[in-house]
Amino acid sequence: MFTGNHVLDELKSDYQYTDNILQRLIELLEFYTSIHGKALVVRFDLKYPESYRYVYSNDDIMKFSAYIVQFYKHQGYDPFYMWVREQETGLHPHYHFLILLNGNNVRSYHYVFETAKSIWGNILGVSPLGLVDHCTKGKNGTHHENGILLVRASGNYYQRCSDVLRQVSYMAKIEGKGDYLDGVRDFGMSRLYRR
Repeated sequence: MFTGNHVLDELKSDYQYTDNILQRLIELLEFYTSIHGKALVVRFDLKYPESYRYVYSNDDIMKFSAYIVQFYKHQGYDPFYMWVREQETGLHPHYHFLILLNGNNVRSYHYVFETAKSIWGNILGVSPLGLVDHCTKGKNGTHHENGILLVRASGNYYQRCSDVLRQVSYMAKIEGKGDYLDGVRDFGMSRLYRR
């Protein structure tokens, strides 16, 4: 329902995308929805405080990914994730983060932000206030849906898949990626295993 979705053409008229990241994002969504009849899709952004030391690697986001996966595995939510690193101006990168959770076991997404804040703050050793963006507003202040529950058996499944693509495709935009020439990877994600 994601590969070949009509929304991809619409989105490509708004932004240029990194094909590799967009393809991997679609593979992740296709994989997860093939093993779960209900999937909760949540996106958020992670930032560094302005006064934080210069960041040379993806160590922090890799630790964050490991901790949040461990937390949700323990809850029985079968978490899968993808993160994308961006840095345009300033000393610090920021990260777009996508987490997929088993919608049969969890339906509310608001606590995901609190979990992310707690983990990110602990990793950085700072207060997480203002460092986790909920991705519910666009640049012009318009509302963006987040925490979309995909239900494969529902009559509006294709439409909801389109909504998810609108929500998460921003992660694959070219702008802010790969132009800082530091040799650090632009993205990471869960391993997709064969069934």
